[in-house]
Amino acid sequence: MELVLFTKPLTSLDFSTGCGHYEEENKLFLAMGTPRDWLEDGKTITVNKAATYFGYVNYKIHSRVSSGEIEAILDPPRRNPPEEIVLRLRHPEKKKIQSVTVNSISYQNYNADREVIYLTRLSDKVKIIAKY
Repeated sequence: MELVLFTKPLTSLDFSTGCGHYEEENKLFLAMGTPRDWLEDGKTITVNKAATYFGYVNYKIHSRVSSGEIEAILDPPRRNPPEEIVLRLRHPEKKKIQSVTVNSISYQNYNADREVIYLTRLSDKVKIIAKY
């Protein structure tokens, strides 16, 4: 099942989808309010052309929690890249992140208790996998 949230530009503070994208200083926060049931096994969330102060952002989050992971493909804004992107991946059973890879390389900048991954100075599309 795929849930497509944005297919045309929206303002960065449009919370009508409940997903919770917002900016604070030079940081971009993504998927902060995603309901847990949207990330049940096999479900996909797609966000296209979400307008932010930094430029358009696109991402897709695909849940494979039956295999112990959630994958995100993130195409960051390029017009005025943020210093940091904070991506929240909420496991539907509230399990904590055990490890993260970014483009298949082990990545340590995450907070398992807050269910967030801190991504700094991105300029190209990245693949993020959180293991549970």
